[in-house]
Amino acid sequence: MSKKLEILPFTNDSDTYPRNVNTRLLLYCCSYKKTEPAFVFDLERIKSNYKIIQQAFKGSNIYYALKANSEVSILKTLKNSGANFETASLGEVQRLIDLKIEPQKIIYSNPCKSKKDIITLANLGINYFSFENIEDLDRLINLVPKGVFVLRLNLNEIDPIHINYGSTWDYINTKILSNSRYANAIQGITYYGLHDIGLKCCDKLLSTNKLPHIKFINIGGAVQYEGLIEDLDAGYYNDGLKVFTKKLKNLKDKFKIDVIVEPGTAVLYNACNAVSSIKYVNNFCTGTLNYHLDLGPTLGLRKPPSVAYVLRKNSSEIIMDEANILDAACSQRSIGKIGSHERFNEGDQFIFPNVGMYSTMYICDFHLLQKPKIVFLPSKNT
Repeated sequence: MSKKLEILPFTNDSDTYPRNVNTRLLLYCCSYKKTEPAFVFDLERIKSNYKIIQQAFKGSNIYYALKANSEVSILKTLKNSGANFETASLGEVQRLIDLKIEPQKIIYSNPCKSKKDIITLANLGINYFSFENIEDLDRLINLVPKGVFVLRLNLNEIDPIHINYGSTWDYINTKILSNSRYANAIQGITYYGLHDIGLKCCDKLLSTNKLPHIKFINIGGAVQYEGLIEDLDAGYYNDGLKVFTKKLKNLKDKFKIDVIVEPGTAVLYNACNAVSSIKYVNNFCTGTLNYHLDLGPTLGLRKPPSVAYVLRKNSSEIIMDEANILDAACSQRSIGKIGSHERFNEGDQFIFPNVGMYSTMYICDFHLLQKPKIVFLPSKNT
């Protein structure tokens, strides 16, 4: 190539770029010569991330959330690291069972489930179920007599910006705490998010002394926040979660309960890059310069990226004011907007760092989408 690697910032996203770029991934992606799009995973980084999270939440039970990415090689890597697993679909559970992962290491956190789903899961050996209402709890009590039933809290009434699902305080107080059959059946409390709101809600609920059999709280999967990101960037745990985990320990000691954490994206942090190339360039029809990429890798972008790397075949030296980067399918999904730059050409390669989370490539078969190739870096020991 006649030009060095370029960093391309996007104007539509103010998020900061990951401070510690995974150079193993970047070097491989720069050498990727094939035309099809690809996800490139670093399993060594995934193992390292998992260990850092274990250190950060020492004493807690860590369950990897499959919705982040259920690629078999990733699951095998985490299985060998001793991980537990959180699931939200029958397909995810079956994939784990096929990998010979014991049902005792699998929890099912999706409250949206039919009677048939419950029976199927119970027959597979799954006994952990979350719920939001007494109708669902009734079914669970009848269908899985020895099940572990977990009440999901709604925090939106306390903080309106929070996700609006789960049982409200009024519902819990009038429908659950007032009925000993329901109160006695609950063994856990769950909510979504690494923040004080959830801890305060758990404290308030447990302080009523009306849930006599609570054994644990599950703080969910939103663990990828600033303190942990700094630890993952550094490659080891350096007390980035110290304040929160101290509060978590205080709650744990106060009520003599265990803690479950469900990291997903944090485990995959900086462990996957997407590689793509420009398939089509157009600025004749609309007067706006559009670069269309093979869609495959963009499916792994949880949100529009803040930056990409570009490898050109040749320097253009034609300066363009701005352009859109879109997928190459009819949906015209926007990947990002860029400002002043040297014009790109068909075949120029794009590398999107730190992607591959919540990848719909595993569930979408729309005929215009080109599924990317899955590539795993060799182990450092090979």
